[in-house]
Amino acid sequence: MSDVLDLDFMKAFIESEAEGSFSKAARRLGRSQSVVSERIAAAEGILGYPLFHRGRTLKITERGRELLPRAKLVLEHYGHFARDAASLAHTETGTLHMGVDLGLTPAMIATHLEAFAQAFPRVDIQIETLTSFDTAWFFRHSGMSMALVFKDSTTAQFEEIQIATIPMVLVAAKTHPVAQSAPDGIVSLETLREHRQIVITARDPDAPPPLIVSSRFWSINSGTHALSLAARGLGWAVLSRRVLAANPAWAKAVTVLDSVLPLPKERLVLESSLEKVNPTFFAWWRHALLKWGKTWRPADPQPASQGP
Repeated sequence: MSDVLDLDFMKAFIESEAEGSFSKAARRLGRSQSVVSERIAAAEGILGYPLFHRGRTLKITERGRELLPRAKLVLEHYGHFARDAASLAHTETGTLHMGVDLGLTPAMIATHLEAFAQAFPRVDIQIETLTSFDTAWFFRHSGMSMALVFKDSTTAQFEEIQIATIPMVLVAAKTHPVAQSAPDGIVSLETLREHRQIVITARDPDAPPPLIVSSRFWSINSGTHALSLAARGLGWAVLSRRVLAANPAWAKAVTVLDSVLPLPKERLVLESSLEKVNPTFFAWWRHALLKWGKTWRPADPQPASQGP
């Protein structure tokens, strides 16, 4: 009996009931119609009762309906077994201590962490939410071994893999003198020097210095908060398009301006401390993120000066 009531039979049984046809079930299973119908008939012969009423469409019998949820449960358990068995190919244990940029969406991070957990079910994970300004401190003073962060500096203090790039832009509130002085959208360096700059700075004193143009500036360690200050007319700022896209309400209050400032692109990078990182973990994240980075692009917001 066990040779007949096997997994192939259960798949044929479930699909035949769902499709109401042996031929349609066969197409879904990649089998011929005769193979599917013969499997059902063989099972009915062993069981001693029909599973379907044959006609223009298949109708499951009462006994068949009683067996159907049990067959589905068996296949579900088999799927769990197959995944668990495959996961044992990774024998890694221990803890991955990883930094994640505050600018990354929880959904994106959760998707990758879920995949990592399936690949390495016996590995624990500790996450630090931070910015690129913080990675050096965490690498030096904690067990963190790698970090996925946005950087606007090309200075590499650690091993890094570039995942994606995002344009940087100069912004000011529409009513701010910097914006008012540039009807054609181009701001001079002299104008920028005359007005307060909102600068994104690091808590780590050894981090690369930010771009500071004005002698009057406020410093803050968050791009989102820098945008909120610029939107209120408290100064001009150089920000990633990603920050504007993530905060559309504040983005509508500022104007994106051109200037003579050389603005490097922001880079999303995977940084690692080579003496600490597990090479297997790092290889997994590098492969997953490079594949994801080929299609990921933060949405460009509509510049406020052009309307909705």
